[in-house]
Amino acid sequence: MLQLNGRSDITVDGQGVGGTTADGWAANPSALPDAVSLNPDARWVWLSIGGNDLFQHYLQGYGGSTATDYDADLRVMLDSLFAAHPDIEVVMFGYDFINFEQSTDCILTAWAYFGTSITTPTLNQYFIDQVMGTIEDVAADYPRLTYVDSVLGTLQEAGGVAGAPNVLFPSPSRYMSDCIHPNHDGYLLIMQALYDDYWGRSAPTAAMSPEGGAYCVDETAVFTGVSGGAAEQHWYMDGAHVGEGSTLELAFDAPGSHTLEIEARNGAWVDSVTATVEVSAVPVAEAGADATICPGESVSLGAAPEDGAAYDWAPTAGLDDPTSSQPLATPTETTTYTVTATAGEACAATDAVTVTVLPVEELTLDGPNVALTEEAVTFSVDAAGPVTWDVEGATPTVSEDGLEATVVWEAVGTYQVTVISTPAEGCPAEVGLLVEVSDDDDVEADDSGVDPDPGTKDAACGGCSGSRTSAGWALGLLGLMLALRRRAR
Repeated sequence: MLQLNGRSDITVDGQGVGGTTADGWAANPSALPDAVSLNPDARWVWLSIGGNDLFQHYLQGYGGSTATDYDADLRVMLDSLFAAHPDIEVVMFGYDFINFEQSTDCILTAWAYFGTSITTPTLNQYFIDQVMGTIEDVAADYPRLTYVDSVLGTLQEAGGVAGAPNVLFPSPSRYMSDCIHPNHDGYLLIMQALYDDYWGRSAPTAAMSPEGGAYCVDETAVFTGVSGGAAEQHWYMDGAHVGEGSTLELAFDAPGSHTLEIEARNGAWVDSVTATVEVSAVPVAEAGADATICPGESVSLGAAPEDGAAYDWAPTAGLDDPTSSQPLATPTETTTYTVTATAGEACAATDAVTVTVLPVEELTLDGPNVALTEEAVTFSVDAAGPVTWDVEGATPTVSEDGLEATVVWEAVGTYQVTVISTPAEGCPAEVGLLVEVSDDDDVEADDSGVDPDPGTKDAACGGCSGSRTSAGWALGLLGLMLALRRRAR
């Protein structure tokens, strides 16, 4: 039949043994794969088996259903075959209707097998249920087994039987050589039907969308078969059959690299394409706990890195390494940092942390920057929190609220007055003032009588600060007048 249809590219090596049963082949499970191994270029296996199992079943007096045994024997044969030849294609078409009505011998044979009450409709339906139905059920579990069900009724259709396949009638006698087997013309009709519905089809073109890709654990992906000319589409993941039809939904429960394959089938012809699917675990993004710092201080963010994860922090201002899982942050103002942890090409997680930069209180220290020995001078500070006075060369007398200090220096010199504020909320602040102390015989007051740069840091006094105030001016002028009066004496 292949030659009659011009298929010289397909050759047949007949390994069949007439009269055998599926039960017999299953008893020797290596027989079928060994037969295929003798033909390394074999692409298809055509199995026509099952009828003898049914007749033998009844001949041995089992009665009832033969489908259970036939199903199990077929699976043993196929499992052994596909284990040795996973890419082989198997085709089965079952049988066409038999004819136990055409002669007395056929009628007697039917009675011997099935009892005298058997009728053609009953026998045909039973044959369909026990043999063809079993083949169909088994084929549903084996993607590389094709059941060509269009052969049933071929001889009836050629003989003009209405409604073929029609269980009410047998196959016409003109196409039968005996009660069971077709003659030459009958075989040609059956083989042509098989060819038309299997080898005679056009080759499909396999394609999928998307073509693989990167996904995350616990993500579900949907792939669509966009194959051309395909009657069936089958899906495989790492060689295992995972679905059929035009769409495939996959849920990924573990990381790994996989090969996804779509197989487009049209009768005997198969085309396939593969794509890579990369599945990555979703990394944990850990920005760390919120932190509070003072200006100039630093805090470590994030957590230890995960294997295979990349990190990106934003904004980058104040970070020593925005690609580290644990950067050191030294922001100049309150900032919320967001870390994005990425694994693979598609899996990412984010987390955020806020680093609050507390304000530093602006202190104002009032007092003179010149003084006389043995005379008391008073300094005051405007501060929100508790303050500590640190006076060089003398022990200050501090007011009850801590905001004023009276100082008496006994020796001539230049002394630093420092005030440190430690508020309950906020950062410690410090302000200082340099005071020039003279005795009554050697007073050289500053013309202004105050710090030359009040209220700001002064490099000339080592970073101290003072305040130009009315009190400061008054004390400065007083010191100048005393000095001049004593010198006049």
